[in-house]
Amino acid sequence: ARRRADQPGPAADSVDGVALRTGYPRWIVAAATQRFGATGVAELRAGNDPAGLTVRGDDVAALRAALEAAGVTVTPGALDPAALHLDGMAPGDVLDRFPQAVIQDEASMVVARVAAAAAPPDGPVLDVCAAPGGKATHLAILGRSVVAADRSATRMEMVADLASRVGVAIDRVVADGARHPWPRDAFAGALVDAPCSGLGVVRRRPELRWRRDAADIPALAALQGALLDATASVVRRGGALVYSVCTWTTEETAAVVEAFLARRRDFAVDPDPLAPRSATAGPGLQLNSALHGCDGMYVVVLRRGG
Repeated sequence: ARRRADQPGPAADSVDGVALRTGYPRWIVAAATQRFGATGVAELRAGNDPAGLTVRGDDVAALRAALEAAGVTVTPGALDPAALHLDGMAPGDVLDRFPQAVIQDEASMVVARVAAAAAPPDGPVLDVCAAPGGKATHLAILGRSVVAADRSATRMEMVADLASRVGVAIDRVVADGARHPWPRDAFAGALVDAPCSGLGVVRRRPELRWRRDAADIPALAALQGALLDATASVVRRGGALVYSVCTWTTEETAAVVEAFLARRRDFAVDPDPLAPRSATAGPGLQLNSALHGCDGMYVVVLRRGG
């Protein structure tokens, strides 16, 4: 029924009021408030702004010089030294004219750099949910020996294509991350970039806010926990298990980590040098669009005791 003109609308700061003003379902408004407190509304608004174009390259200085020579406005990233924010060029043009460039959000670059630095240097790193290959190729460019796994053979071809284009060697295995074929203690480090609600990339995929439902979150959190449990077994003592998701819900971030640590007492959270810049308290680094200008990505390093 149509609201009568003399009936007041919802209070501006209520869940209904924020949902009306920002164009999000009520459950996402409530989740953002739970996770970010008073800054939750700012994060929702940032999700309504289209994402910019960010690239990285093996030789960042040379790539920047080439882009600027072509008339592209380039701004260095604030979080990762490989990140270049571009203005004045479409994604397709970048790949056509600058094949050495990889289109990747700065938050994803941070995840790969964290994983590369966290693992002891004398062993390989497993990327469990590797497709389409952005983080795996960044790990390789950063000097790590990488094994990329994904359950989809079709998507694994995307990893192969990207690795070939940027000139890095990556071992590729089609495997389900919840049932690893590798022996125990096989890796110095592992990255679990798990399937998630994707609310951190809603500025790139605005339809996600309506395709996801609060009822989806428990099943996603259970899958994330299962991937961590399986991958923990192949990380050697002293190694690093890095967990990341492109979302910010409490249930898929801090709660997943805390539940894992309760099950695996031999793991503990490693301090992150970027942690003081986190958008939230608690374990790990939470990046978000409002505060950091990048996708809403969560990352945490879980160190196995020696």
